[in-house]
Amino acid sequence: SVTDTTSGKDLSNTFSDDAASSSDSSTCICTALYEMGDMKKYIYKYDQIYGKRVDPLVYKGYCVWGEYVATKMRDKGIVYKITKPLALAWAKQMAYDLSKGRYGKKSKVVKVISKVGEGICYALGFVSNIKQLIGEKYG
Repeated sequence: SVTDTTSGKDLSNTFSDDAASSSDSSTCICTALYEMGDMKKYIYKYDQIYGKRVDPLVYKGYCVWGEYVATKMRDKGIVYKITKPLALAWAKQMAYDLSKGRYGKKSKVVKVISKVGEGICYALGFVSNIKQLIGEKYG
């Protein structure tokens, strides 16, 4: 069972046994890895929790590039080979953080990279939001 350590709630019933599909997901790259059999279910579940809790601008910025990368990864070419180890390390760190060390793997390097990545995604989301607002106002 997967427990949300911030509230002590059992999260096992939050997800179906086969986990959510990419159409009902708050992740792109990790969904692709999970669907290709490269990510363990319990890590994927924590990844989904993270995706639903992350700042909306971080998520929007992630979607700017994450959807494209996830699509390219399915070819199992160079994008897959580069992205897979990075995404798995990131997801394991998120699982570690959300489970308070019960699942996943702690890595100071990945923690720093994830904070930088979140900052970049936030900036992309912010710019994307401005463009959308300008487009709605003047478009």
